[in-house]
Amino acid sequence: MIKWAENSGLNDDSLEHLRSVRKGSDKITGAPSISILLGPSYPDRPFPIPLESLPQELSKPYKTLVPSYPSRSPAQIRAKNLVWPCLYQPRRPSASESYDWSEIEIDWIANCIERVLKDSQRSRDAGDLGISSLVSSFDHPDIEFVACDTRRTTHHPLRHSVMNVIRQVADFQVEQSIVPTPLTSGDSPSRFMAAGAAPVSEPLSSATTPLPYLLTNMTLFTSHEPCIMCSMALVHSRLARVFFVRDMPLTGGCGGVVGVSGGAGVNHRYDIYQWLGDGKNAEGGEKYNHTGAQDTVEEYIDA
Repeated sequence: MIKWAENSGLNDDSLEHLRSVRKGSDKITGAPSISILLGPSYPDRPFPIPLESLPQELSKPYKTLVPSYPSRSPAQIRAKNLVWPCLYQPRRPSASESYDWSEIEIDWIANCIERVLKDSQRSRDAGDLGISSLVSSFDHPDIEFVACDTRRTTHHPLRHSVMNVIRQVADFQVEQSIVPTPLTSGDSPSRFMAAGAAPVSEPLSSATTPLPYLLTNMTLFTSHEPCIMCSMALVHSRLARVFFVRDMPLTGGCGGVVGVSGGAGVNHRYDIYQWLGDGKNAEGGEKYNHTGAQDTVEEYIDA
């Protein structure tokens, strides 16, 4: 039966991460049963072959939900096998995961995190949602852009802190009429390069000068995990990396509900980290403790 299913032409590459067989038991009788993967199902298409052409040993085909991606960890194997068995394909570590964070860099990160947490508390005290974001660069830490979520005070649903801070960078670049230094092919993406908004670039001298992306080689610090809209805006802005404190499992676009920058077809990816160092979250209660300097920075990996 498995060989027949493989040669039937019903399956395609979209399900190659799934195993062909799932063992289980009949829901009514409890007798052992085997389900064979035939192929993808589409709501607007009928079953691709006549049912009477199926081998007599097979029951009537049925539809079921299956995982979209292979298992990346032992925990995912256990979870996804409850739905349908998947192949195990561990994610290859990126260059940024082996990056050796210096104490100076960690101190800079900690200071920026402390800034956004204090600003988020001030924002909450002022009647807003208490969400703050900061954009800067390790090479030019004196140039910072800070913005808070202003959806309540402006009565505007799109005034997220990330969108507000991106607008600040855009306004600054227009005022300064500069072109951020681009990341060259020989540079490591995990290194802190020159800030996109730093006044170390060439002026816009002609209409033929290629305009840069807004957040080239810059780092975003934010009190809350960016939502899906903000995460996609960061893709379009070519951000280098993002650090957030509080994860948002119901709305987050950096792994909470979906990993936007890791999606198929996305033409830019940025590193995502969740801050686990000492400090309070935006609500002033939960502590994020760490046991060592290197443990302060932990990459947030999509499940």
